[in-house]
Amino acid sequence: HHAGRLIPDHHPRFEAEVRLRLPENGRRRFTGVLRGADDAALSIEVDGALRSFPFTNLEKARLVPKV
Repeated sequence: HHAGRLIPDHHPRFEAEVRLRLPENGRRRFTGVLRGADDAALSIEVDGALRSFPFTNLEKARLVPKV
């Protein structure tokens, strides 16, 4: 059970692209570095700030491994 645990640096980094059902601050698309996830939300670092996106508001999410 890894809920809520942040991904250590030695693991592959993932870039996350999310599209929201309902906009936040007028935006529906966000791209950033995946920092963690729990049972309710994805944590993504967007433009240097950690943001949490609830699964209930995710229309689409894509993870791209960064080597």
